[in-house]
Amino acid sequence: MKKIISLLVSLIIISGDVCAAAKEKAVPILLYHNIAVVYNSADDALNVTPERFQEQLSSLKDAGYTIIPFQQYIEYANGNTDVPEKSVVVTFDDGYSSVYYYGFPILMRLEVPATVFVISGLLGFNDTVYPHFTWEQAKEMDNSGYVDIQSHSNFHYNAKEISSSRLILELRKSKYDIETRLNKKCNILAFPYGEYDAQGLSIAKAAGFSCVARTRDWGTNRKSDGLFNLNRIFVHGSWTGKDLIAEIEKNNLM
Repeated sequence: MKKIISLLVSLIIISGDVCAAAKEKAVPILLYHNIAVVYNSADDALNVTPERFQEQLSSLKDAGYTIIPFQQYIEYANGNTDVPEKSVVVTFDDGYSSVYYYGFPILMRLEVPATVFVISGLLGFNDTVYPHFTWEQAKEMDNSGYVDIQSHSNFHYNAKEISSSRLILELRKSKYDIETRLNKKCNILAFPYGEYDAQGLSIAKAAGFSCVARTRDWGTNRKSDGLFNLNRIFVHGSWTGKDLIAEIEKNNLM
């Protein structure tokens, strides 16, 4: 009889754990790069027009999604707060000028928060296909309350292709510059190319990052996944708002 009772208790516990996992909220993190009025369709994965960007965000809101700050998701994952049932996070990588000139006004108009992971050593650099916004523009956006500037390293080297000492410099320099120049906390890192290993993750943690977002991945994120291997959905410029919602719903099942 005792064995039967013990078995039943075990089954109840297991069932409770399964139900708890099933009830965890799946939160997608969207990844954008550049906003361009005109671009080559072959670069669809890196670009979106201002009109399409606004359409995608508006469609999410109309469909009942709540776009939350990345920092709120971190608090949720740490068990300090809750998030709405249909939550989504918006992020940009690299820190291109187009985010300031096109994206920032749209974010403010729609009252949408976004995190921008900047290549800190390239801020203000214009001698490139995609110019980067300046530190002054970064400060303006961060002070607005709609944009949270975070780290995408100092010079965008692949973390798996450089020495550990170079990676330490890359991450610590970026974090230091963001915190001192913008007078804020820098606690989230998006590794360049999404490439890192156990040593790279250890270096990031030692540098003071409490959250790591991946690149070029799919799937959503749940509290039990932790904060050091977060998936992001690569948003394509050709997607309509309806297409984006379909992708999110598909990824919610992963």
